[in-house]
Amino acid sequence: MQQSDLKKCAPDVELEVTIVDILDYVGESVRPIKEGYAVYAANHVICIGYRQQDAVNTEVTGYVTQTSHPGLAPHEVFLKLQQDISKWTLKCSCKAGTAKCKHIVACLLHIEKHPKLEYLSCTDVKQAWGMTKSRKPVPWRAKRIKDLCCVTQPYGLPCSVSNSQTEEEILSTSFNRILSVSKQSAIFKHIEGRFLNELKTYPNRALQNSVEGDELNIYITEEELTRCLNLNLSKIYVQDCNMSSFEQSEYYKNYVNVDITKVIRIALETRDQSTNDWKIHRTKRITASSAYKLFTYLKNKNPDWGKKIEQYWDIKGINVKATKYGKDTEQLAYDCYKKNRNPLVKKCGLVVHPNECWIAGSPDGVDVYSQVLLEIKCPGNEEMSLADLLDSAAVRRYIKNSTTSDIKLSEQHMYYCQIQINMWILNCITCDFII
Repeated sequence: MQQSDLKKCAPDVELEVTIVDILDYVGESVRPIKEGYAVYAANHVICIGYRQQDAVNTEVTGYVTQTSHPGLAPHEVFLKLQQDISKWTLKCSCKAGTAKCKHIVACLLHIEKHPKLEYLSCTDVKQAWGMTKSRKPVPWRAKRIKDLCCVTQPYGLPCSVSNSQTEEEILSTSFNRILSVSKQSAIFKHIEGRFLNELKTYPNRALQNSVEGDELNIYITEEELTRCLNLNLSKIYVQDCNMSSFEQSEYYKNYVNVDITKVIRIALETRDQSTNDWKIHRTKRITASSAYKLFTYLKNKNPDWGKKIEQYWDIKGINVKATKYGKDTEQLAYDCYKKNRNPLVKKCGLVVHPNECWIAGSPDGVDVYSQVLLEIKCPGNEEMSLADLLDSAAVRRYIKNSTTSDIKLSEQHMYYCQIQINMWILNCITCDFII
C-alpha cells in the first residue's frame, strides 16, 4: 500500500493533553513554559501529526523551526504519550538534548490547543522541512525588496544608482538613521563608546525613563515623597517634652506642629534650599545639620542657651554666602552621581518629620524606590587626588581609616549625626556619602 493510500485509510486521532499535564511534566521550572509558549505563539510548530498508535501509546512527530537558523532543517520532536504522564517519552533533536526543551513544550501546547491530529506520512515529513524547496518556497526565507509581489519596477528606470557618491550618501544617511534609534545596540555602543568600570547601580532602574520632563526628573514629586514618608520603618522612640508655659505650648501648636499635608507642601516649596521660606522653616526647628552642635553643647559647663539659640532664630545668621563654593561644586558631584551611579536620585527641600515636627532635614538627594539617601560635601577648593583629599586636615576630622584599609565616616562628627537624622526622617536604609 502506498503512503498516499495509507494516509487516506488512517483516521484522525484526538489526544487529551491538558495544560495541567504539561505543568506536571515540566515541574517547578518556569523557563521551559515561557520559552515554549513563545515558540508556539510564533507559529514555529510547522508540522505535527501521529505516526503510530496502539491501545496504550500514541507516537507523535513534530517539526519546529530553528529559532537561530530558520532557513535550515527544523528540529524533529518525538513524543510518545499515554495517560500516565510519568511514562511519557519525549525527545528533541536540538542541541539542548533535554526532555523538557522549549520545542517539546511548544508541541505539547499545540496538541493542547488542537487535540485532533492527522496521520503523518513520510511524504508529509519531507515536504514539511523543505525537501521540495525548489517547488515550494520557504515562508521564513529572507527576500529582496524588489522580489516582493507588492513592488513593481517601472520600465525605463535604473535599478541601481549610477553615481557612486550619491549611493554612498544614501547608505550613510540610512545607517545613521538606523543607528539613532538603536542606542542600546552593540554597534552603537562600539561607535559612541562604552562606560567602563561603572559602579553597581541600584534596582528599579526600569523606572528611570518612566517620568517625562526635566523638572520631574530633578525634583521629588508629591507622590514619591508621600510614599517615602509613609514607610514608617523607624523603631525610634522619642520621649515627650512638656512645655514650661502656655505661651510655649501655643507657639509649638501654631507655628511648629504640622500635619502630613503641610509637611509635603513645605518640602516642595523649599526644594531650592536657598529661599526665605526654607530659612524661616529652619529657624523654627532643630535641623539635621545643627542637631550635633546642640547636643554637644549640653556638655558646656557654663552654657548660654539664649545666645546659642539666637544664631538659629536669626535668618541672616544662616550664612548662605559661605557655602557658595560648596553649592557650586555639589551640583557637579550630584550630576556625576546621577549619571553614573543612581539615575533615580532626586532633590528635595526641607523635610519635617511627620510625627516629630520639631526636627527637620534638607538632604542633597533621595532615591525613594531604593530608599537611598545622598549627602554631598565638598571640602576642597582646588583639584586634588583622592589620597591628598583624604590626608587633608578638613577631611581627617570626619573620615577615618579602618583596620580593613577601608575608609569610614567617624561616628563622633556632625556629618554622621546629620546623615542619621535625614535617614530617620525619610525612612532610608542606606546613604551614599560623597566628598
